[in-house]
This record gives sequence, C-alpha cells and structure tokens, in this order.
Amino acid sequence: MLAWLKNILGRKETLVYTVSLGELNDLLSQRHHEDAEIAGQRIRQANSELDDIKNRIREKIAVLEQAQLRNPNIPERAKHYMEGNRQTYIRSVQILNHKLSIPESSTEAREFCLSFPQRLEQFGKSSVRSYSILQEFFANEAKDIAVEVRNLERVIERLHKAVSESNSEIAQIQEKIHRALRLEAHIREQRSAREKDAHEKNHVEQQLANLMRMIKHAMNEQEYQDIMKRRDEKHALQKSTLELMNEISSLFSQIEPALKKYERIAAETGLMGQYLKYPVQAFLEDDRIAISEILENLHGHLHKIDLKDTKRNKIRALLEQHGRQRLQGMRSKLIEMRQKIHHAEEWIEAQEATRKVNELWKQQSALEERKNDLEKSEARSDTTKDERLLSEIYGQIERDASIVMNASIVIKREEF
Repeated sequence: MLAWLKNILGRKETLVYTVSLGELNDLLSQRHHEDAEIAGQRIRQANSELDDIKNRIREKIAVLEQAQLRNPNIPERAKHYMEGNRQTYIRSVQILNHKLSIPESSTEAREFCLSFPQRLEQFGKSSVRSYSILQEFFANEAKDIAVEVRNLERVIERLHKAVSESNSEIAQIQEKIHRALRLEAHIREQRSAREKDAHEKNHVEQQLANLMRMIKHAMNEQEYQDIMKRRDEKHALQKSTLELMNEISSLFSQIEPALKKYERIAAETGLMGQYLKYPVQAFLEDDRIAISEILENLHGHLHKIDLKDTKRNKIRALLEQHGRQRLQGMRSKLIEMRQKIHHAEEWIEAQEATRKVNELWKQQSALEERKNDLEKSEARSDTTKDERLLSEIYGQIERDASIVMNASIVIKREEF
C-alpha cells in the first residue's frame, strides 16, 4: 500500500465537543452513571470470585484440621506445640475469611478495597509465627491456604483499580465545574455592582458639577460679598487678638521666675497663682487690674529676690513697660476685639446667604463622600483576578475532561 494512502486510512479523527459547563457536567454525570454500572458488574463478579475462594479456603482449612503427622512418633510436647500453632493459624484464617463481602456501592467498594490491606496486614502479624512453625509439620496444607489468601488479595486489587479509574477523576472535574459556575456567578454579580456604582458615580459627578456652579453663583452675589468682607474683618480681629494674647502670655512667662519667688513672701497669693497657671484667662477676669499692684510690689522687691543680674534687669524693664495704664489699655483692647469678633460671627450666621452657602457646602461634602465610597466599591468589585482564575479553571477542565471523555473538550466561555 502506498504510504500516503496508508496514512489517510490509518488516521484516527479526534472528536471535538464544544459545550457549556452545564452540558459538560451532564455528560460527565452520564459517564459516571455508565461507569457506576460497569463498576457494579465488576463488584458482583469480584464477590462471585471471592465466594469461590472463601469456599476453597474453608475446604482447605478442613484439610489442615484433619491432616495427620507423617511421623506420629514425635514427643508429646512437640505434638501439643504443633496443635496449638495449627489452631492459631486456622483461627487467623477464619477471622480473615469471616464476612468478607464487597459492598454493592462503588464508593463503599472503594473504601472496602482501601481498608483491605490493613486487614491483610493484621492477618499477617497474627499468623506469621504459626505459619512458619507449621512448615515443619503441614507445609503443603498451610501453603495451600496461603495461596488462596493471595488470590483474595489479587481479586480485591483488580477491583480497586477498576472502581477507582474514572469515578474519582470525574468527581474532581465536576468539583472544578461547580467552582467555575460559582466564580462565573460571582463575576456577573461583581460586574453588575460595578456597572451600578459607575452609573451612580456619573450621576453624583453631575450633581457635584451643578452644585459647584450654584455655589459659585451664590458666592458672587452682593449679599455674600458683604459677608466675605465682614469675615475678612473678623479674621483680622482674630489675628490681632491672638497677637495680643501671645504678648500677655509672653509677659507672664518671662517674669514667672521672679513672680514665683515673690509669691512665697507675698500676702496675696491666689491671684498670682491664677496668672502663673492661666495668664490670659486671669487677665480677662481681672476687671480691676489687681495684678498691676502686685507687679508694682514685685518691682519694688526685685533687689531682694535671688536672680541673676541679667534676668533681674530684663524683668525690671518689662515691669516698667507694663504699668497699670498699659495693662488697662491692653485689657480693654482685648475685650473690645473679642466683642467685635462675637458680633461679626452673630451677624454672619444670621444672614440668609450664609445659611444658603453653608447648606450647599454641606451637600457638596456629602456628595464627595458618596463619590469616594463608590470609587472604593468599584475597586473592590474589580474582576480582573477572578476572570484570570476562571480562565485557568476552564483550561484545567478542558484538559482533564478531554482525557476522561477521550475527546477534545472545548468550553463555551462566559461572555461578561
């Protein structure tokens, strides 16, 4: 035959199935059912073989029980020794042979096959010594039983291979199919949530744009311009107030070493203690400027207070600069500015334009927060990794199913 013609006639065409996950799962279930039927036949066949072997074992046990010594003239002690080991070996074989039946379910049959080696190992441990001793008395009879035990093992090994070949593989593939289906549903859900978030985010951005135009328009109106002017004046007053408060704090901070030492010898210590702890608050509450008299007395006692000359001279200069009249002026100015700030705040808050713009700012803040939440939600619902994982699972299913089904399996990919 020509080589090219032989190649054509001898070529086997691979069947190709393009199926959805659900369709493949049905095909595998059908294959599983077929395999289960075949497994059932093999289990029944194996049980039939086991029954034959078990019967032969019982027959050969009877032969061993009835076997006579070739040399009846051995010592009585040796006879007792032989008989004890014969009974031990027979009991071990009977225990192994007792209720030895394979379950009809392929799953239970696999479990039976898996557990049989352990059962056989226990038989070996319990019979190895007696079997070895019987070789001296009834070697052939003991060996005949051992051969049948080996036949039991072969039957169960063949069955285990038969019932384990495809069922476990099909179960693994179907588990991957179920995983892929769950992942598809999760991706669809995430995609839907992402689209919903994107739509809402677009709506929020439009609202923000409209709101910013409203805020800009409201802030350009004359009423709000007047408010901004008044607010600038308030800020200037707050700055001046802070500077004056810092000057008061600085004054009492610098004279503190002398004032603390003077406090120990002076009769009036309550007011000094307040000024040392909270100078600005004490200054505002000191409506009679009683501190001026204390500072004058401090000035008169500076030469008696233990201070370095440079420190003493500096404190003296500060005390001379801040006499009663200067302190009175500072306090009046501070109170006046604080009152003006308070009045400005009341006026600003009372304006309709303030309420209107504040409400718009509040709405903007809420929308910005909502936009931020939607962006985080979009990031959480990103399905890139899940889609990559799904593609890998598709590939695994196609590869494994192609082997089990003896065909080329192509999965219909989910379109997201």
